[in-house]
Amino acid sequence: MAEKRHIPRDWLLRGAIALVAVAFLLALTPIVLSIHLHRRYEVFGRDLAESVAYGQDHDTTYVQGRGLDRPVTDAQSGMMLFYVMRAGVGRPTRHAPDEEGVLVTFGDGSSLWMCPTAITRHNRLSDVGTYFRYTGSDGKVYAYDTDRLWLRTVLWGLGEPFSNDPSGANP
Repeated sequence: MAEKRHIPRDWLLRGAIALVAVAFLLALTPIVLSIHLHRRYEVFGRDLAESVAYGQDHDTTYVQGRGLDRPVTDAQSGMMLFYVMRAGVGRPTRHAPDEEGVLVTFGDGSSLWMCPTAITRHNRLSDVGTYFRYTGSDGKVYAYDTDRLWLRTVLWGLGEPFSNDPSGANP
C-alpha cells in the first residue's frame, strides 16, 4: 500500500491573497459610497430645478419664516437655485437643527426648508453653514448641511437685505 504524502500547503500565499482582497474592498468602499452620494445629489438637483421651473411657470413660489411671508420672483428663485447648487453635495443628515429657518414652497407640493447650522467637523470652511431639507412632490426627502454656503447668501438671493451675520440674522 502506498503511503500518502503530505503536500505542504502554502498558507502564507493564501493569507497574502486574502489580505490583498480585504484591503481592496476597504479601499473600494469610500468610492462606492461617494458615487451613491453624488447620484443622490444629482437627483436632488434635478428635482429642485424642476420645482423651481414649476414655480416660475405658474407664479407659485412663496417664502415664509424669519419675518418673510411673500411671493418669490422668478429671478430670486433662480438665484436661490444657483446658490444651492453651487454649494455642492454637502453632508447628508437626518437630524434638522433646532433653528428658525425659511420655507420656500413651489406650488407643486414640493418645498425647501433652510436654516443656519453650526458646523463642527474637521476640515470645514466655516463654523456656520446651512441646513437644507428638500421634500419633493413625490414625498422623497433629501436633507444635508454644507459649510460652503451661508444662509445670509441664500436670503440675499431671495431679495432680503444683506446681513453681516453668516446665519442671516438681521443687523
